[in-house]
Amino acid sequence: MDFAAGWRPMTQHENEVLDRSPFFRFLPEERADCLRAALHEEHFEFGEVIVREGDEADACYILVNGRARVVKEIKDGQEIALAVLRPGDQFGEQALMGGGRRNATVRCSTAVDALRLSRTDFLSLLTEHPELKTALELTSRHRTLHGFLHEFSNFGRLPERALRTLVQKM
Repeated sequence: MDFAAGWRPMTQHENEVLDRSPFFRFLPEERADCLRAALHEEHFEFGEVIVREGDEADACYILVNGRARVVKEIKDGQEIALAVLRPGDQFGEQALMGGGRRNATVRCSTAVDALRLSRTDFLSLLTEHPELKTALELTSRHRTLHGFLHEFSNFGRLPERALRTLVQKM
C-alpha cells in the first residue's frame, strides 16, 4: 500500500498522542509506522459534528487536541452522553469493521484536531495486517462494555474515571 501522496511527518505531540491511543496499544511498532503514514489531519470547531449517528461510515478518527462527546439519540430526540473523548481516543472503527453505519454521534466540546483514516486505507490495512484487526476487536469489546454499563445500568451514574476503571478491571 502506498500512502506517500498525502504523507507528512508527524509532530512530536501527534506521536505522543498516538502512542497512548488504543489504536496502537496492541500493534507492533513496525505496523504502527504503516498506520501513521495513512493518517490525515483534520480540524473541527466547537459544536461541530464529526460523525453523525446513522450516517454511513467513511473513516475513523484519533483525537490529537481538544475534547468531543459521544452521544446517542434516545426517545423523542433526546440524547444520552456515552463518553467524553480526549487526545489519544479513537472512534469510528467499529462501523468500518462492520461495514455499516455510525451507532452514535460525536460532537466537538472544544475545537478539535483529529487524525482521519479513510475507509479504503482502513480496509487495506486490515487486509495487509490481520493483527490490527485483532487489536481493534479487543478495543471495541472494551468500548462496547463501557457503553453498555453507561447506558443500561446504574453504573452509568459513576464518574467517567471510575467507570473506565471498572471496565478495565472486567
